Amino acid sequence: MTRLTFEFTATECNGWPNIHIYIDDDHYETFEVSEHREKVTIPFDLLDGEHEVEIQLFGKSERSTVLDGSGKIVRDQILTLEDIYVDDIKIPRFFMYEGRYYDVPEGRQALTWGMNNVSWKWCFETPLIGWVVHRMNAKTDETAGDDLNMYSDKKVEELTALLNELEGKIDELDV
Repeated sequence: MTRLTFEFTATECNGWPNIHIYIDDDHYETFEVSEHREKVTIPFDLLDGEHEVEIQLFGKSERSTVLDGSGKIVRDQILTLEDIYVDDIKIPRFFMYEGRYYDVPEGRQALTWGMNNVSWKWCFETPLIGWVVHRMNAKTDETAGDDLNMYSDKKVEELTALLNELEGKIDELDV
């Protein structure tokens, strides 16, 4: 069983934020935040392939935002995604930014929920650990090229050639 953990920070304003979590459009859990820093862990056993997790802020009311006399927000009930973990291993932050907001005017890419009934959706593949490693290697190839990616096809070919050469030299030894 795989565990996917989302770590959030939250602000309280006449109540804490509430979220619905969906996996592949099926409601998985409703979570009521009760502290400034919260972790939500989702254990799952999904078939191999593409999946989508959706996190939706809900239940926010007019009392959840306090304005001063000029209309400036003084306090607000918000939720911010800080980190994602797979089986207690923190994955790089770029994964979080691959998620997208839905039901907002600009379709923004951000990690803070402040509007009611707004969803953040993140696509992933299972088996999750293999997908994370593959995506990290692809990201390394994009930014640094094959030379720094120890799992690239080029590096595997180089290492295989070196091992074959070493094996040949060992066979030539007269012991």
